[in-house]
Amino acid sequence: MAKTTNPSISNGILVLASGFLIHLVLGTFYLWGGINVYIASYLRMEDPTAGITLSLTSSIFPFMGIFINIGLIIGVDLAENFGFRPVSFVCTALMSAVIFLASFVKTFWLFTLLYGILFGLCSGVFYMLPIYIGWNHFPKKRGLVSGSIIAGFGLSTFIFNFIALQIVNPDNQKPGKKVFSGENVEYYFQDEIASKVPSMLQTLSVCYLILGAIGSICMRPPLKKNPLLSIPDGRSISMSSVVQGPNDIDDEIERRSNVDNSMMEETPEKWEVRMTIDMTKSGVVSTQSTWGSLDWS
Repeated sequence: MAKTTNPSISNGILVLASGFLIHLVLGTFYLWGGINVYIASYLRMEDPTAGITLSLTSSIFPFMGIFINIGLIIGVDLAENFGFRPVSFVCTALMSAVIFLASFVKTFWLFTLLYGILFGLCSGVFYMLPIYIGWNHFPKKRGLVSGSIIAGFGLSTFIFNFIALQIVNPDNQKPGKKVFSGENVEYYFQDEIASKVPSMLQTLSVCYLILGAIGSICMRPPLKKNPLLSIPDGRSISMSSVVQGPNDIDDEIERRSNVDNSMMEETPEKWEVRMTIDMTKSGVVSTQSTWGSLDWS
């Protein structure tokens, strides 16, 4: 008699694969370090009188970090109310659309709105969805689930950096425009290279759409929430009620169930808020250092 595969395990493995693809898109958060100089060169080419500098365009990165954290807080709640797949498809469409629209933008603040704020917000909403579903399929292997999915986040920049540079600067030329910014000297790319930035962004947007759509299609939310992901009294904590900090979660869990500390550490809501707080701290430091480097005179 042939041995059949547990459909729950098969769906769980499919969720891990879909989450990996989704995080390949989300990990392009760190791609900014590689394309910043190209974006700055392009915006300077389009409007030489706007005073665009590398220091100014660097501020887009902390904007992304801040709004990723905002999205993290509401992502799972939105998915539980409207469905994990619908929210995933909407995030995929919006992330691809804002990058595509950004390729036509020629002003810094509108580019920041699209690439920094909207893309960051959608990334944050999307981030926890495959991880949370994976926890439901494999509640006793959350470390394996998180690591398998977030590996895509770490690998993303390595892959997309090659793709982006192959489009915008295939010959790996060095920036040849020397510009004095106060006491600093900054180097920008020639117009020949900077003019390829829209093509680079449009190609990236198509890649994001394909990967995100495949990941969303392959997402397999369980029919019901695994009881191991709930507090022992059968109830769970909404992220919207615990955004003030980890101590609020401790108090709430203690009040509801009086479980021991080891059980409290296992709640996914607590893990999510702790991660949000840690990422926020990192974002604040990045924002302070970037903001302080800008010349606002």
